[in-house]
Amino acid sequence: MPASTKICPCIGCSEKIPHHMLSCRRHWFLAPKPLRDAIWATVGGDWTAWAKNAQQFVRLIAQKEGRECTETEFDRLARLPERA
Repeated sequence: MPASTKICPCIGCSEKIPHHMLSCRRHWFLAPKPLRDAIWATVGGDWTAWAKNAQQFVRLIAQKEGRECTETEFDRLARLPERA
């Protein structure tokens, strides 16, 4: 996989995405617009706020898809996506 891509962090997804994106298109649009807006509002700014919103996003998608997000999985998500 080229360095400019990564795997969507949503549990069970193996879609390759550009490094600058949080998730694949399918998962991005499963999230409510207010959460997507909150994520966009923190891009390039408060990393802690962005990471918290990103974690909330991945947990919400897991819930919508009926997947369990374990503490081990959450620890992994705390590092995804990586800052460029």
